[in-house]
Amino acid sequence: MPESTAANALACAGPNRSPELQWSNAPAGTQSFVVICDDYEARMGDGFIHWCRYDIPASATGLPEDAGASKPDDHAWNDFLMRNYMGPCPPEGPAHKYRFTVLSLDLPSIDDAGTPMTWRKLRVVTSGHVLGRASLTGLYGLTANTPKKENAAMTTEQLIAKLDTEYQAAVEENDVATMDRILADDFVLVVGSGKVFTKKDLLDEARSGHMVYEYQRDTNQTVRVWGDTAVITALLSAKGTEEGKPFAYRVWFSDTYVRMPDGWRYVLGQSGGRLAPE
Repeated sequence: MPESTAANALACAGPNRSPELQWSNAPAGTQSFVVICDDYEARMGDGFIHWCRYDIPASATGLPEDAGASKPDDHAWNDFLMRNYMGPCPPEGPAHKYRFTVLSLDLPSIDDAGTPMTWRKLRVVTSGHVLGRASLTGLYGLTANTPKKENAAMTTEQLIAKLDTEYQAAVEENDVATMDRILADDFVLVVGSGKVFTKKDLLDEARSGHMVYEYQRDTNQTVRVWGDTAVITALLSAKGTEEGKPFAYRVWFSDTYVRMPDGWRYVLGQSGGRLAPE
């Protein structure tokens, strides 16, 4: 499989783009398709689901590259606990086999009401409705020369602490690009006065240059992780000028990060009232 399909997760730093797929000669009566990608020999033969997309119209004769990144409402939850394509990232060693299977169904759509649509639930829902199937298997393996994430050896706690420190440094430098990369699109910050700020508010403020920092740094970091959610609590110290007026303060804050398909993102910030500087 090409490097373009490799995951951007775990130890891998690939683009995570699902490959282009094509099929033909669907059975008569086909009303929709399902595409599944699995590492079927993983976990002692139990398999590992990387991608499961359903409600593909009967008129389709394939899927374009990166179709796994769109429309999460027609993706079942995979074994990464995500509703999108997640590419290969096996341990170093022999290449793993990744099987892409297209199922033709006599169902025009999948009833995904009720409990979350996992690939296991989808297998039950489609039982007795599969008119035909076809599979294509690709190989992908990691070697010592395969590009890997710089932070792969870090614990999640260390990674979150590093990411939050990077964000605070970006604020200090009014580095809009780094702030934009770390902040989730629906980010919200609630400060001690009760004011609420969005991602756009913070990026606009950084672009304006109204805040000039002598320093902004956090200490007393504590990171707690629950699955795909992490919370870091720390004491922030800041000094500088705002529109020419000096400021200096300390403030306790909690930042919440959530693991998303493209990595950890800062989704919620909360801070207390400002304290006098040291």
